[in-house]
Amino acid sequence: YMKLKNYENAKMNLEQALILYKRNEDMTGVSLVYNDMGDLLQTKNEWEKAIVYYDSSLTISIKNSELNYISYSYQSLAESYSKLKMFEKALDYQIKYMETKDSMFNQDNAAQLNEMQTKYETEKTEKEIKLSRAESEKQSAIKNGFIIGFVLMVLLAFLIFRGYLNKQ
Repeated sequence: YMKLKNYENAKMNLEQALILYKRNEDMTGVSLVYNDMGDLLQTKNEWEKAIVYYDSSLTISIKNSELNYISYSYQSLAESYSKLKMFEKALDYQIKYMETKDSMFNQDNAAQLNEMQTKYETEKTEKEIKLSRAESEKQSAIKNGFIIGFVLMVLLAFLIFRGYLNKQ
């Protein structure tokens, strides 16, 4: 409804969603609705009211360690304060937004690094297993070759001995 600029229906649906999220004690959903309410008020240029909702979302998001919502709230607060010409607060929230974004980026990088490390170690282990199998197959082939060679030599010695006995 917000994209269709039907703000009354958007507000009604957000209020209903807020009631349902609170009833289910889903604080992440409550935080999301507060951010959406702030967005709705921003589109209507009601900056002071939007700030109230973003602050509420920020408080809940910090309590639940939801970095995405924290980041979004900081960014929206910076924009709202900027529109109200309260540049000092806008700058503070913009700095907090950038710090949160950096933190999220570092967490993502750490997760990717751990994933790559695990993948590397797995591939290395698989390669070692393949080499070990190849080595054991090679040793098994050599062992079988010696056994077959020994049996043939014993058979040849037996035939030579039998031929010697027949000759005598």
